[in-house]
Amino acid sequence: MNLVVCINRPKNFSNFSFNCFFNMENNITKFGTVILAAGNSERMGTPKALLKMASNHFFFETLISNYQDAGISSIALVVQNSLIKTIEKQVQNLDGNIYIVVNNEPEKGRMHSLQLGLKFMKNKAVFVHNIDNPFVSNGLLMQMITKLEPKTYVKPLYQNKGGHPVLLSEEIVNELLHVEATKENYLKNALKKHSQILLETNEPEILLNLNTPDDYQSFFETH
Repeated sequence: MNLVVCINRPKNFSNFSFNCFFNMENNITKFGTVILAAGNSERMGTPKALLKMASNHFFFETLISNYQDAGISSIALVVQNSLIKTIEKQVQNLDGNIYIVVNNEPEKGRMHSLQLGLKFMKNKAVFVHNIDNPFVSNGLLMQMITKLEPKTYVKPLYQNKGGHPVLLSEEIVNELLHVEATKENYLKNALKKHSQILLETNEPEILLNLNTPDDYQSFFETH
């Protein structure tokens, strides 16, 4: 059984005018985010969701805040049960609709984790973001939203190399909810039959993939 903790709060008043304008112009309420953080982090030796930025904020806090700053308030964070108490405590003061989804069967692979998060994103296009890349900019998110078309997905590129996040159309999201979740069934394989829209960006951070303590140390030295 998978535990879900829902934090549902209205945006604070200071952001009200911005969000209303944004909703009218881009229908931002039709977008959501799934942050995948249920892996075992074996090479890192500690849960990546609880790694900290130079600002002393956890990776997951930083990502949630970045998406919320872009006006995206529906966010599902998929984690293992061992992290629930720490994460629930940290998100209590955050705005928006935050779903903390516990994956009790991480051995089923990333597709299973993704599906657990997507269940809370019905009728939305969804950004899929890995916890081992704690960066995303407002500008990139807006560009990806602008590029998205029905039945497609958008992938950012830096020097012709694909990175994260990936933005899935509503049609693809609905389809993925019915894909068989196995450890061998990767998202990139499920997306092969769909049209992709490539977005060249000047942000090298989209390629970050922090898997080991050395990666993390190098990350701190440059950020």
